[in-house]
Amino acid sequence: MKHHPFIDHATCSSLIAKFVETRASHGVSVRNPGDHRIFGFERFISKDITQEMFDLDADYIRESCGLDVKYQTLMVNHTFMEPGALGSGEGWHRDSVRSKQFKTIFYLVPVNLDNGPFRIFLNKSFILDFVFWFKRRLSDDIVNFAGRFGIKPKIITSDTAGFGFSANTNQIHRGSTITNGERYAVTVYSYLKEPDKGIYELATGELKK
Repeated sequence: MKHHPFIDHATCSSLIAKFVETRASHGVSVRNPGDHRIFGFERFISKDITQEMFDLDADYIRESCGLDVKYQTLMVNHTFMEPGALGSGEGWHRDSVRSKQFKTIFYLVPVNLDNGPFRIFLNKSFILDFVFWFKRRLSDDIVNFAGRFGIKPKIITSDTAGFGFSANTNQIHRGSTITNGERYAVTVYSYLKEPDKGIYELATGELKK
């Protein structure tokens, strides 16, 4: 995992305002309980901001595995309290089991333990990375079982909006269920090969009300 310089408050505020405006005028790409997402957000903001985020993520991937990215897109999401909501990502998961996958995330608001902090298992463990390596999604029961052996996730919080970090999302992670407040975040999705059709359509297609 790698931390990045803060996005300034004005940029955070402008990204949130653009998300709210775009959701109202065009809809969203994905609407899950308590989690609204717009993929392909680079279509709606300045190229300078987009490129800065793309470059940070690409540099992290080169440092991590020596490979160059083939495709990148931005996703901004708003997570909030709603019946049935599980938090960003809808529970514990890996982004991929076989292919290398990385993300760079910037919180657009301060994030504490109540409003959906990112949680990730950074250290290799026999239980999560060998016994359950084949599973892309894990239940709370499995994660709680691992916790009995001292296997705990890192929780990413920030008192200040604009905090950014990159992570290998082959590792088990999730956005926590929100118990109070809301969270806005922007995520860089980078692919070492062309993404599957579903991701491409989310990033380039029509938004839905």
